Amino acid sequence: MKDTIRSFAPSYTDATKFCDNFFQSAAWLGSPCTKEHFFTSVLMPLYATKSWSTERADVIALFFAVCAIGCMFDMSRPLYDPMAFLMSKMAAGALAIASPIEHPTMTALEALQSHLFFHQLSDRPIAISRFWILSSVAFRMAQALGLHRDSRAWGLDPQIEQRRRWLFWQLNFMDAVAAAGYGRPRYFNPHHYDCPMPDESFRPDLKGLGCWRFQFLRDALIPVLEEAFAVEPPPTYSTIMRLDKHIRGLPVPKLPASAMDLMAMTASDCMQLFCVGGMKQLALLYLHRRFFFEAAGDDTCQDILKHKYEYSVRAAYATSLSMVRQIRGLFYKDKALAARIFFLWLHGFSSFIVLATLVIKRPGCELAESALMEMNSILSIYEQADGSRRVKRCIPAMTLLRDKAQTILSLNRTGHSFRPPLDTQLENLLNGSPVIVKTGGKPCPMEPEPPRVPQLRENVEVDLQALFGTDPTPFDFGSSGEIPVVNQPLDPMSFQWTPLNAPTAA
Repeated sequence: MKDTIRSFAPSYTDATKFCDNFFQSAAWLGSPCTKEHFFTSVLMPLYATKSWSTERADVIALFFAVCAIGCMFDMSRPLYDPMAFLMSKMAAGALAIASPIEHPTMTALEALQSHLFFHQLSDRPIAISRFWILSSVAFRMAQALGLHRDSRAWGLDPQIEQRRRWLFWQLNFMDAVAAAGYGRPRYFNPHHYDCPMPDESFRPDLKGLGCWRFQFLRDALIPVLEEAFAVEPPPTYSTIMRLDKHIRGLPVPKLPASAMDLMAMTASDCMQLFCVGGMKQLALLYLHRRFFFEAAGDDTCQDILKHKYEYSVRAAYATSLSMVRQIRGLFYKDKALAARIFFLWLHGFSSFIVLATLVIKRPGCELAESALMEMNSILSIYEQADGSRRVKRCIPAMTLLRDKAQTILSLNRTGHSFRPPLDTQLENLLNGSPVIVKTGGKPCPMEPEPPRVPQLRENVEVDLQALFGTDPTPFDFGSSGEIPVVNQPLDPMSFQWTPLNAPTAA
Protein backbone atom coordinates (compact mmCIF):
# COMPACT_ATOMS: atom_id res chain seq x y z
CA MET A 1 0.00 0.00 0.00
CA LYS A 2 2.82 2.43 0.81
CA ASP A 3 4.44 1.78 -2.57
CA THR A 4 1.09 2.43 -4.24
CA ILE A 5 1.02 5.82 -2.51
CA ARG A 6 4.62 6.39 -3.62
CA SER A 7 3.54 6.04 -7.24
CA PHE A 8 1.54 9.26 -6.80
CA ALA A 9 4.48 11.20 -5.37
CA PRO A 10 5.72 14.12 -7.46
CA SER A 11 9.14 14.10 -9.04
CA TYR A 12 12.04 15.03 -6.77
CA THR A 13 12.30 18.41 -8.51
CA ASP A 14 8.60 19.16 -7.97
CA ALA A 15 8.69 17.85 -4.40
CA THR A 16 11.64 20.11 -3.60
CA LYS A 17 9.80 23.05 -5.15
CA PHE A 18 6.60 22.34 -3.21
CA CYS A 19 8.44 22.03 0.09
CA ASP A 20 10.40 25.22 -0.64
CA ASN A 21 7.08 26.97 -1.30
CA PHE A 22 5.73 25.72 2.01
CA PHE A 23 8.58 27.08 4.10
CA GLN A 24 8.89 30.31 2.14
CA SER A 25 5.21 31.23 1.82
CA ALA A 26 3.19 29.17 4.29
CA ALA A 27 5.38 28.39 7.32
CA TRP A 28 3.58 31.15 9.25
CA LEU A 29 0.49 28.88 9.28
CA GLY A 30 2.29 26.55 11.62
CA SER A 31 5.25 24.55 10.34
CA PRO A 32 6.26 21.34 12.13
CA CYS A 33 10.00 22.08 12.01
CA THR A 34 12.64 24.15 10.29
CA LYS A 35 13.18 23.78 6.56
CA GLU A 36 16.61 22.25 7.03
CA HIS A 37 15.31 19.59 9.40
CA PHE A 38 12.42 18.68 7.10
CA PHE A 39 14.64 18.28 4.05
CA THR A 40 17.29 16.17 5.83
CA SER A 41 14.90 14.04 7.93
CA VAL A 42 11.84 13.63 5.69
CA LEU A 43 12.18 14.57 2.01
CA MET A 44 15.68 13.34 1.18
CA PRO A 45 15.42 9.93 2.95
CA LEU A 46 12.10 9.21 1.20
CA TYR A 47 13.55 9.91 -2.24
CA ALA A 48 16.77 8.05 -1.45
CA THR A 49 14.93 4.70 -1.54
CA LYS A 50 12.93 3.14 -4.35
CA SER A 51 10.49 1.39 -2.05
CA TRP A 52 8.51 2.92 0.80
CA SER A 53 7.33 -0.40 2.20
CA THR A 54 9.59 -0.05 5.25
CA GLU A 55 9.11 3.69 5.69
CA ARG A 56 6.96 5.01 8.51
CA ALA A 57 3.45 5.91 7.34
CA ASP A 58 3.29 9.00 9.56
CA VAL A 59 6.45 10.38 7.92
CA ILE A 60 4.94 9.77 4.48
CA ALA A 61 1.77 11.55 5.61
CA LEU A 62 3.77 14.56 6.82
CA PHE A 63 5.62 14.71 3.50
CA PHE A 64 2.43 14.73 1.43
CA ALA A 65 0.68 17.21 3.75
CA VAL A 66 3.54 19.69 3.37
CA CYS A 67 3.64 19.11 -0.41
CA ALA A 68 -0.11 19.76 -0.65
CA ILE A 69 0.18 23.17 0.99
CA GLY A 70 3.35 23.97 -0.95
CA CYS A 71 1.54 23.16 -4.18
CA MET A 72 -1.35 25.39 -3.12
CA PHE A 73 1.16 28.24 -2.74
CA ASP A 74 2.90 27.56 -6.06
CA MET A 75 2.36 30.83 -7.89
CA SER A 76 3.14 29.17 -11.23
CA ARG A 77 0.05 27.01 -10.82
CA PRO A 78 -3.59 28.09 -10.85
CA LEU A 79 -5.57 28.53 -7.66
CA TYR A 80 -6.85 25.23 -6.25
CA ASP A 81 -4.69 23.20 -8.59
CA PRO A 82 -5.80 19.52 -8.76
CA MET A 83 -2.26 18.42 -7.90
CA ALA A 84 -2.61 20.03 -4.47
CA PHE A 85 -5.78 18.07 -3.77
CA LEU A 86 -4.12 14.86 -4.97
CA MET A 87 -1.27 15.43 -2.51
CA SER A 88 -3.82 16.08 0.24
CA LYS A 89 -5.58 12.78 -0.51
CA MET A 90 -2.27 10.94 -0.38
CA ALA A 91 -1.60 12.52 3.04
CA ALA A 92 -5.00 11.33 4.24
CA GLY A 93 -4.30 7.84 2.89
CA ALA A 94 -0.94 7.64 4.62
CA LEU A 95 -2.54 8.82 7.86
CA ALA A 96 -5.12 6.05 7.56
CA ILE A 97 -2.29 3.51 7.27
CA ALA A 98 -0.53 5.03 10.28
CA SER A 99 -3.70 4.62 12.41
CA PRO A 100 -2.87 7.64 14.59
CA ILE A 101 -6.00 7.22 16.69
CA GLU A 102 -4.82 3.79 17.82
CA HIS A 103 -1.08 4.58 17.77
CA PRO A 104 -0.64 8.37 18.08
CA THR A 105 2.78 9.84 17.36
CA MET A 106 3.98 13.42 17.24
CA THR A 107 4.86 13.04 13.57
CA ALA A 108 1.33 11.83 12.78
CA LEU A 109 -0.07 14.76 14.74
CA GLU A 110 2.15 17.19 12.83
CA ALA A 111 0.92 15.64 9.58
CA LEU A 112 -2.71 15.96 10.68
CA GLN A 113 -2.14 19.57 11.70
CA SER A 114 -0.73 20.40 8.26
CA HIS A 115 -3.64 18.51 6.69
CA LEU A 116 -6.00 20.73 8.70
CA PHE A 117 -4.28 23.85 7.40
CA PHE A 118 -4.90 22.58 3.87
CA HIS A 119 -8.65 22.37 4.59
CA GLN A 120 -8.55 25.99 5.75
CA LEU A 121 -7.09 26.94 2.36
CA SER A 122 -9.38 24.69 0.31
CA ASP A 123 -12.38 25.99 -1.63
CA ARG A 124 -14.39 22.77 -1.26
CA PRO A 125 -17.87 23.35 0.24
CA ILE A 126 -17.29 20.82 3.02
CA ALA A 127 -13.74 21.98 3.83
CA ILE A 128 -14.77 23.95 6.91
CA SER A 129 -16.82 21.04 8.28
CA ARG A 130 -13.93 18.65 7.69
CA PHE A 131 -11.55 21.04 9.42
CA TRP A 132 -13.83 21.35 12.45
CA ILE A 133 -14.38 17.61 12.86
CA LEU A 134 -10.77 16.55 12.18
CA SER A 135 -9.39 19.24 14.49
CA SER A 136 -11.15 17.55 17.42
CA VAL A 137 -9.30 14.34 16.49
CA ALA A 138 -6.01 16.25 16.52
CA PHE A 139 -6.78 17.72 19.94
CA ARG A 140 -7.60 14.25 21.33
CA MET A 141 -4.33 12.93 19.95
CA ALA A 142 -2.47 15.77 21.67
CA GLN A 143 -4.02 14.79 24.97
CA ALA A 144 -3.29 11.11 24.36
CA LEU A 145 0.37 12.04 23.88
CA GLY A 146 0.30 14.13 27.04
CA LEU A 147 1.31 17.29 25.18
CA HIS A 148 -0.96 19.36 27.42
CA ARG A 149 1.09 18.55 30.52
CA ASP A 150 4.37 19.97 31.82
CA SER A 151 6.98 17.36 30.88
CA ARG A 152 10.01 18.97 32.54
CA ALA A 153 10.13 16.26 35.24
CA TRP A 154 9.94 13.41 32.72
CA GLY A 155 13.62 13.47 31.77
CA LEU A 156 13.01 14.01 28.06
CA ASP A 157 15.60 15.19 25.56
CA PRO A 158 15.50 19.04 25.49
CA GLN A 159 14.76 19.07 21.74
CA ILE A 160 11.90 16.60 22.16
CA GLU A 161 10.52 18.66 25.03
CA GLN A 162 10.61 21.85 22.95
CA ARG A 163 9.00 20.04 20.02
CA ARG A 164 6.15 18.89 22.29
CA ARG A 165 5.60 22.40 23.58
CA TRP A 166 5.66 23.93 20.12
CA LEU A 167 3.16 21.42 18.75
CA PHE A 168 0.75 21.84 21.67
CA TRP A 169 0.72 25.64 21.50
CA GLN A 170 0.26 25.59 17.73
CA LEU A 171 -2.80 23.38 18.19
CA ASN A 172 -3.99 25.59 21.04
CA PHE A 173 -3.69 28.65 18.80
CA MET A 174 -5.53 26.89 15.96
CA ASP A 175 -8.30 25.96 18.40
CA ALA A 176 -8.77 29.53 19.62
CA VAL A 177 -8.71 31.17 16.18
CA ALA A 178 -11.19 28.64 14.79
CA ALA A 179 -13.49 29.07 17.79
CA ALA A 180 -13.48 32.85 17.40
CA GLY A 181 -13.95 32.76 13.64
CA TYR A 182 -16.70 30.15 13.62
CA GLY A 183 -18.43 31.31 16.81
CA ARG A 184 -18.08 27.92 18.51
CA PRO A 185 -16.63 26.86 21.88
CA ARG A 186 -12.94 26.09 22.31
CA TYR A 187 -11.77 22.55 22.90
CA PHE A 188 -8.84 23.17 25.25
CA ASN A 189 -9.76 24.30 28.75
CA PRO A 190 -6.98 26.46 30.28
CA HIS A 191 -7.67 24.84 33.66
CA HIS A 192 -6.73 21.46 32.22
CA TYR A 193 -3.26 22.07 30.79
CA ASP A 194 0.04 23.33 32.16
CA CYS A 195 2.33 22.94 29.15
CA PRO A 196 4.95 25.74 29.30
CA MET A 197 5.62 28.08 26.40
CA PRO A 198 8.32 26.92 23.95
CA ASP A 199 11.64 28.74 23.76
CA GLU A 200 12.19 31.15 20.87
CA SER A 201 15.53 29.46 20.20
CA PHE A 202 13.70 26.33 19.02
CA ARG A 203 12.40 28.16 15.93
CA PRO A 204 14.82 30.98 15.09
CA ASP A 205 13.37 31.11 11.57
CA LEU A 206 10.17 32.74 12.93
CA LYS A 207 12.09 35.70 14.44
CA GLY A 208 10.26 35.55 17.76
CA LEU A 209 6.83 36.13 16.25
CA GLY A 210 5.74 32.53 16.81
CA CYS A 211 6.22 32.73 20.58
CA TRP A 212 4.62 36.20 20.66
CA ARG A 213 1.57 34.67 19.00
CA PHE A 214 1.34 32.08 21.77
CA GLN A 215 1.73 34.74 24.46
CA PHE A 216 -1.06 36.77 22.90
CA LEU A 217 -3.21 33.65 22.83
CA ARG A 218 -2.60 33.03 26.53
CA ASP A 219 -2.94 36.64 27.70
CA ALA A 220 -5.67 38.02 25.42
CA LEU A 221 -7.51 35.70 23.07
CA ILE A 222 -8.27 32.95 25.58
CA PRO A 223 -9.65 35.41 28.21
CA VAL A 224 -11.89 36.93 25.51
CA LEU A 225 -13.23 33.53 24.50
CA GLU A 226 -13.58 32.28 28.08
CA GLU A 227 -15.15 35.41 29.61
CA ALA A 228 -16.72 37.57 26.90
CA PHE A 229 -18.35 34.64 25.07
CA ALA A 230 -19.39 32.72 28.17
CA VAL A 231 -22.97 31.52 28.57
CA GLU A 232 -22.76 30.99 32.32
CA PRO A 233 -22.12 33.35 33.96
CA PRO A 234 -22.97 35.92 31.25
CA PRO A 235 -20.45 38.77 30.99
CA THR A 236 -21.10 42.30 32.18
CA TYR A 237 -20.10 45.35 30.17
CA SER A 238 -17.50 46.16 32.79
CA THR A 239 -15.93 42.78 31.96
CA ILE A 240 -15.84 43.76 28.28
CA MET A 241 -14.15 47.05 29.08
CA ARG A 242 -11.63 45.38 31.38
CA LEU A 243 -10.69 42.93 28.61
CA ASP A 244 -10.47 45.78 26.10
CA LYS A 245 -8.03 47.67 28.29
CA HIS A 246 -6.00 44.53 28.88
CA ILE A 247 -5.69 43.70 25.16
CA ARG A 248 -4.72 47.24 24.20
CA GLY A 249 -2.08 47.29 26.92
CA LEU A 250 -0.26 44.21 25.66
CA PRO A 251 3.19 45.07 24.27
CA VAL A 252 3.98 44.49 20.62
CA PRO A 253 6.94 42.20 19.87
CA LYS A 254 10.36 43.79 19.78
CA LEU A 255 11.86 43.23 16.36
CA PRO A 256 15.34 44.14 15.12
CA ALA A 257 15.56 47.31 13.05
CA SER A 258 16.18 45.27 9.91
CA ALA A 259 12.83 43.52 10.42
CA MET A 260 10.89 46.79 10.68
CA ASP A 261 11.23 47.67 6.99
CA LEU A 262 7.78 46.61 5.82
CA MET A 263 8.43 47.29 2.15
CA ALA A 264 11.53 45.06 2.23
CA MET A 265 9.70 42.24 4.00
CA THR A 266 8.47 39.24 2.08
CA ALA A 267 4.73 38.66 1.94
CA SER A 268 5.25 35.61 4.16
CA ASP A 269 6.92 37.73 6.84
CA CYS A 270 4.02 40.18 6.58
CA MET A 271 1.64 37.28 7.21
CA GLN A 272 3.67 36.50 10.34
CA LEU A 273 2.95 40.07 11.42
CA PHE A 274 -0.73 39.57 10.62
CA CYS A 275 -0.74 36.78 13.18
CA VAL A 276 0.38 39.51 15.61
CA GLY A 277 -1.50 42.71 14.80
CA GLY A 278 -4.32 41.04 12.91
CA MET A 279 -5.16 38.73 15.81
CA LYS A 280 -5.10 41.67 18.21
CA GLN A 281 -7.58 43.64 16.09
CA LEU A 282 -9.77 40.59 15.56
CA ALA A 283 -9.92 39.95 19.30
CA LEU A 284 -11.13 43.53 19.82
CA LEU A 285 -13.64 43.20 16.98
CA TYR A 286 -15.07 39.98 18.43
CA LEU A 287 -15.17 41.63 21.85
CA HIS A 288 -17.21 44.66 20.78
CA ARG A 289 -19.15 43.50 17.72
CA ARG A 290 -22.17 42.26 19.66
CA PHE A 291 -22.60 45.65 21.37
CA PHE A 292 -22.07 47.54 18.12
CA PHE A 293 -24.99 45.71 16.51
CA GLU A 294 -27.14 46.26 19.59
CA ALA A 295 -26.43 50.01 19.46
CA ALA A 296 -27.07 50.16 15.69
CA GLY A 297 -30.46 48.51 16.17
CA ASP A 298 -31.52 50.62 19.17
CA ASP A 299 -34.35 52.84 17.83
CA THR A 300 -34.57 54.78 21.09
CA CYS A 301 -31.18 56.43 20.50
CA GLN A 302 -31.01 58.91 17.62
CA ASP A 303 -27.23 59.43 17.69
CA ILE A 304 -25.32 56.17 17.81
CA LEU A 305 -22.22 58.02 19.02
CA LYS A 306 -24.13 59.01 22.16
CA HIS A 307 -25.34 55.50 22.87
CA LYS A 308 -24.40 53.82 26.13
CA TYR A 309 -22.27 51.48 24.03
CA GLU A 310 -20.55 54.33 22.21
CA TYR A 311 -17.15 52.90 23.04
CA SER A 312 -18.05 49.59 21.41
CA VAL A 313 -19.42 51.41 18.36
CA ARG A 314 -16.14 53.25 17.88
CA ALA A 315 -14.09 50.17 18.73
CA ALA A 316 -15.91 48.00 16.17
CA TYR A 317 -15.52 50.75 13.57
CA ALA A 318 -11.81 51.27 14.33
CA THR A 319 -10.94 47.56 14.30
CA SER A 320 -12.90 47.05 11.07
CA LEU A 321 -10.91 49.86 9.44
CA SER A 322 -7.70 48.30 10.70
CA MET A 323 -8.65 44.94 9.19
CA VAL A 324 -9.45 46.62 5.87
CA ARG A 325 -6.06 48.34 5.93
CA GLN A 326 -4.22 45.10 6.71
CA ILE A 327 -5.95 43.13 3.96
CA ARG A 328 -5.43 45.95 1.48
CA GLY A 329 -1.74 46.19 2.36
CA LEU A 330 -1.21 42.43 2.14
CA PHE A 331 -3.07 42.27 -1.17
CA TYR A 332 -0.99 44.99 -2.80
CA LYS A 333 2.14 43.46 -1.28
CA ASP A 334 1.52 40.13 -3.02
CA LYS A 335 -1.80 39.69 -4.81
CA ALA A 336 -1.19 36.06 -5.80
CA LEU A 337 -0.34 35.01 -2.24
CA ALA A 338 -3.19 36.93 -0.61
CA ALA A 339 -5.76 35.41 -2.97
CA ARG A 340 -4.79 31.95 -1.70
CA ILE A 341 -5.50 32.71 1.98
CA PHE A 342 -9.26 32.56 2.36
CA PHE A 343 -9.55 33.34 6.06
CA LEU A 344 -8.11 36.79 5.31
CA TRP A 345 -11.17 37.43 3.15
CA LEU A 346 -13.48 35.92 5.73
CA HIS A 347 -12.30 38.48 8.29
CA GLY A 348 -12.51 41.18 5.64
CA PHE A 349 -16.12 40.22 4.97
CA SER A 350 -16.85 40.40 8.69
CA SER A 351 -15.37 43.91 8.84
CA PHE A 352 -17.33 44.90 5.72
CA ILE A 353 -20.58 43.89 7.45
CA VAL A 354 -19.78 46.19 10.39
CA LEU A 355 -19.13 49.13 8.05
CA ALA A 356 -22.26 48.37 6.00
CA THR A 357 -24.39 48.22 9.14
CA LEU A 358 -23.11 51.62 10.22
CA VAL A 359 -23.90 53.28 6.88
CA ILE A 360 -27.24 51.57 6.21
CA LYS A 361 -28.71 51.78 9.67
CA ARG A 362 -27.05 55.04 10.75
CA PRO A 363 -26.42 57.15 7.61
CA GLY A 364 -26.46 60.35 9.66
CA CYS A 365 -23.49 59.23 11.75
CA GLU A 366 -20.33 61.29 11.25
CA LEU A 367 -18.42 58.06 10.55
CA ALA A 368 -20.70 56.96 7.69
CA GLU A 369 -18.83 58.80 4.90
CA SER A 370 -15.46 57.25 5.74
CA ALA A 371 -17.12 53.86 6.30
CA LEU A 372 -18.53 53.93 2.75
CA MET A 373 -15.14 54.95 1.41
CA GLU A 374 -13.56 51.89 3.03
CA MET A 375 -16.41 49.69 1.76
CA ASN A 376 -15.67 50.79 -1.80
CA SER A 377 -11.97 50.17 -1.25
CA ILE A 378 -12.30 46.64 0.12
CA LEU A 379 -14.95 45.67 -2.46
CA SER A 380 -12.57 46.76 -5.21
CA ILE A 381 -9.92 44.43 -3.77
CA TYR A 382 -12.38 41.52 -3.59
CA GLU A 383 -13.23 42.08 -7.25
CA GLN A 384 -9.54 41.99 -8.16
CA ALA A 385 -9.11 38.72 -6.26
CA ASP A 386 -12.09 37.00 -7.86
CA GLY A 387 -9.85 34.17 -9.07
CA SER A 388 -10.58 32.66 -5.66
CA ARG A 389 -13.95 30.94 -5.78
CA ARG A 390 -14.52 31.54 -2.08
CA VAL A 391 -13.83 35.25 -2.46
CA LYS A 392 -16.06 35.35 -5.51
CA ARG A 393 -18.99 34.03 -3.45
CA CYS A 394 -18.73 37.07 -1.17
CA ILE A 395 -18.91 39.66 -3.95
CA PRO A 396 -22.70 39.59 -4.70
CA ALA A 397 -23.59 40.16 -1.04
CA MET A 398 -20.96 42.88 -0.67
CA THR A 399 -22.09 44.63 -3.85
CA LEU A 400 -25.70 44.53 -2.68
CA LEU A 401 -24.76 46.10 0.65
CA ARG A 402 -22.49 48.71 -0.92
CA ASP A 403 -25.18 49.79 -3.41
CA LYS A 404 -27.78 50.01 -0.67
CA ALA A 405 -25.40 51.96 1.57
CA GLN A 406 -24.52 54.36 -1.25
CA THR A 407 -28.19 55.01 -2.07
CA ILE A 408 -29.17 55.52 1.57
CA LEU A 409 -26.27 57.89 2.24
CA SER A 410 -27.22 59.93 -0.83
CA LEU A 411 -30.87 60.12 0.19
CA ASN A 412 -29.89 61.05 3.73
CA ARG A 413 -28.19 64.14 2.32
CA THR A 414 -31.53 65.30 0.93
CA GLY A 415 -33.01 65.48 4.43
CA HIS A 416 -34.52 62.02 4.64
CA SER A 417 -33.54 60.16 7.79
CA PHE A 418 -33.62 56.41 7.47
CA ARG A 419 -34.13 53.25 9.27
CA PRO A 420 -33.88 51.79 5.77
CA PRO A 421 -36.26 49.31 4.12
CA LEU A 422 -34.39 46.06 3.61
CA ASP A 423 -35.25 43.17 1.36
CA THR A 424 -35.10 39.61 2.66
CA GLN A 425 -31.45 39.10 1.76
CA LEU A 426 -30.37 42.29 3.49
CA GLU A 427 -32.42 41.42 6.56
CA ASN A 428 -30.52 38.14 6.74
CA LEU A 429 -27.21 39.96 6.41
CA LEU A 430 -27.89 42.80 8.84
CA ASN A 431 -30.62 41.25 11.01
CA GLY A 432 -32.88 44.27 10.54
CA SER A 433 -36.50 45.09 9.73
CA PRO A 434 -36.63 48.92 9.67
CA VAL A 435 -38.86 51.52 7.97
CA ILE A 436 -38.41 54.89 6.24
CA VAL A 437 -38.99 58.01 8.30
CA LYS A 438 -39.24 61.30 6.37
CA THR A 439 -37.99 64.36 8.23
CA GLY A 440 -38.57 67.02 5.63
CA GLY A 441 -35.87 68.68 3.60
CA LYS A 442 -35.50 68.52 -0.15
CA PRO A 443 -37.72 66.21 -2.21
CA CYS A 444 -36.35 62.73 -2.67
CA PRO A 445 -34.79 62.48 -6.14
CA MET A 446 -35.84 59.65 -8.43
CA GLU A 447 -32.23 58.63 -8.97
CA PRO A 448 -30.13 59.67 -5.98
CA GLU A 449 -26.73 61.11 -6.73
CA PRO A 450 -24.05 58.82 -5.33
CA PRO A 451 -21.95 60.38 -2.58
CA ARG A 452 -18.69 61.90 -3.74
CA VAL A 453 -16.28 59.52 -2.06
CA PRO A 454 -12.59 60.12 -2.80
CA GLN A 455 -10.69 57.15 -4.16
CA LEU A 456 -8.11 55.69 -1.81
CA ARG A 457 -4.60 55.57 -3.18
CA GLU A 458 -2.59 52.41 -2.86
CA ASN A 459 -0.34 53.48 0.01
CA VAL A 460 0.98 50.03 0.80
CA GLU A 461 3.43 50.98 3.54
CA VAL A 462 0.83 52.94 5.51
CA ASP A 463 -1.62 50.05 5.26
CA LEU A 464 1.02 47.52 6.30
CA GLN A 465 1.73 49.53 9.47
CA ALA A 466 -1.62 48.23 10.73
CA LEU A 467 -0.05 44.75 10.90
CA PHE A 468 1.62 45.80 14.17
CA GLY A 469 -1.83 46.21 15.74
CA THR A 470 -1.03 49.66 17.13
CA ASP A 471 -4.00 51.60 15.76
CA PRO A 472 -5.48 54.30 18.03
CA THR A 473 -8.05 53.49 20.65
CA PRO A 474 -11.67 54.40 19.79
CA PHE A 475 -11.55 57.61 21.82
CA ASP A 476 -8.34 58.84 20.24
CA PHE A 477 -10.27 60.18 17.24
CA GLY A 478 -12.91 62.33 18.85
CA SER A 479 -15.25 61.60 21.74
CA SER A 480 -15.99 62.51 25.29
CA GLY A 481 -13.91 59.54 26.38
CA GLU A 482 -16.45 58.52 28.99
CA ILE A 483 -16.68 54.77 29.41
CA PRO A 484 -20.21 53.68 30.33
CA VAL A 485 -20.87 51.88 33.57
CA VAL A 486 -23.33 49.23 32.42
CA ASN A 487 -23.18 46.23 34.69
CA GLN A 488 -26.34 44.33 33.80
CA PRO A 489 -25.72 40.73 32.67
CA LEU A 490 -25.80 40.26 28.92
CA ASP A 491 -27.02 37.17 27.15
CA PRO A 492 -24.36 36.41 24.51
CA MET A 493 -26.90 34.31 22.61
CA SER A 494 -29.42 37.17 22.27
CA PHE A 495 -27.68 38.40 19.13
CA GLN A 496 -26.22 35.68 16.95
CA TRP A 497 -24.20 36.93 14.04
CA THR A 498 -21.33 35.56 12.02
CA PRO A 499 -20.34 36.09 8.41
CA LEU A 500 -20.89 32.38 7.88
CA ASN A 501 -24.65 33.01 8.30
CA ALA A 502 -24.70 35.05 5.11
CA PRO A 503 -26.18 32.77 2.45
CA THR A 504 -24.04 34.15 -0.38
CA ALA A 505 -20.76 34.09 1.55
CA ALA A 506 -20.67 30.50 2.72
